[in-house]
Order: sequence, then C-alpha cells, then structure tokens
Amino acid sequence: MDYICPLCGNNDEKYIGYLNGKPYCRRCISFKGESASNEFYKPTHFYKADFSYSLSEEQEKISLEVLQGYKDRKNTLIYAVCGAGKTELVFKVIEYSLNKGGRVGFSIPRKDVVIELALRLKNTFKNNKVISLYGGHHEDLNGDITVLTTHQLYRFEHYFDLLILDEIDAFPYKDNPTLEALFKRSIKGNYVMMSATPSKRIIDEFNSPNHQILKLFHRYHNNPLPLPKILIGFSFVKLLILFYKLNKFIKENKPVLVFTPTIKESENLYSIL
Repeated sequence: MDYICPLCGNNDEKYIGYLNGKPYCRRCISFKGESASNEFYKPTHFYKADFSYSLSEEQEKISLEVLQGYKDRKNTLIYAVCGAGKTELVFKVIEYSLNKGGRVGFSIPRKDVVIELALRLKNTFKNNKVISLYGGHHEDLNGDITVLTTHQLYRFEHYFDLLILDEIDAFPYKDNPTLEALFKRSIKGNYVMMSATPSKRIIDEFNSPNHQILKLFHRYHNNPLPLPKILIGFSFVKLLILFYKLNKFIKENKPVLVFTPTIKESENLYSIL
C-alpha cells in the first residue's frame, strides 16, 4: 500500500518499515516526544522592543522590506554576507508579528547558537516570553518567541505565524529532506530564510510568486570585504611569504589566525614559528 509519513512526508519505500503489519517511517523515527499545543497558549501582551543599536542605511532598507514582505504574505530569503547583521534585520518583523498576536519561531541548526540567540532576544523583547529548545532542554514548549534547533521543529505543526531559519547552508539542515519537511510543516503563516551562501536550488525557489530575495553584500561599517588570494608554491616559498605577512601584521598590531588543514601540519608550523 502507499504510505506517506504524516510527520516528514516521506513516501520512499526504502525508508518505510512495518511493525505488527503497520507502517512506520525510518527517516524520522528518532523524532519522538511531546508536541506543542496550538490551543491553550496565548501570546503575552506586547510592548515596544528595546533596540539598543542603530542600523546602517542599507540595513534599515532591508529590514523594512522584510517587514513589508511579511505584511504582503511573502516568504523572504535574506542573502547577506557573514557579518552583515542578518539577525538585526528581522527584529522589526518579529516585533510586528508579536503585536498582531502571532507566534514567532527562530530556528538554527546549532545548539550553541540557539543558546546565544535566545539571550539576545530576551534582552530585546523584554516583555515577551522567549524560550529555547534543543536536545535535552525542552521542558517548556510554549512561548511568544521560540528559539530552537531544526531538529526540535518536529514538535510544532502549523504553529508559527512567523518562522525564521538562519544558517540554511549549515549541517545538519543542508540537503536534509526530513528537516526541510519538518520546517515547512511547522509553518502556519510565512517564513524568512537567511544565508551567506544559499544554493542554486534555494535561489530558484525564491525566484517565484509570493517570494522575494533581499541581498546585502556590505557589512554595517561599509568597509569592503577582503578578497582571498591563492598562492601556490613550494613549502619554503610559502614559509617566506608567511614570515613576511606575520611581520607586517605584528608591526601593524593586527591579530592573526593561521589555519592548517591537519593536526600534524599545525604542530610542525607551530615548532617553526
């Protein structure tokens, strides 16, 4: 018989098993636990957010375009370089959704970023209930703003009026059909995705009706991004170049990070330096 998983939408026979004659999905079998209630939690009364910073002119423009897109029921991709202040670009739309009595979700693949971001949002939206969900930390499932790892999205079905997903190009979300399905399943309203390196597939998805792509290729200080240069040569030549660069940066009192691809190379270079 044809079986479609009600949780992740999987219908691939390779990932469907049977127990006592009943089908189950192997792709999302590990996603088990309490789900959030759609009925009993009402958002907190909301006051104006505490923005203790100012946006650049370009950031302000993008922030307002995100907000207008949400009002027009459009899904938005924020295509912005690292360090462009992507998080700050969505604070206005979060404020608007909360004022309309909406539930807001902010999802990131990594647990450490969830913890850090939840603190930032608590400081900005002081009058709202901000909760964080990740593996081993999921006692409270209902908040005005829910900051969570992508794995925890399985607890929410058609729940978020606004759902923001950052680091869409990061493991484990990237190219994971189960997590992508859980993301779409948890949306009640519209969503915002953010990335410095969106794939062609994502860009093509947002080049369609009811979607928009907003680009920000400058950081808030408006200094140009440094462009990497590739130098290929013998080890001795590369060491001479490295010594020259290190001396230059030390004289200019600039911090330096030297990266090597293996532990052995790192130890060898450490001894030389």
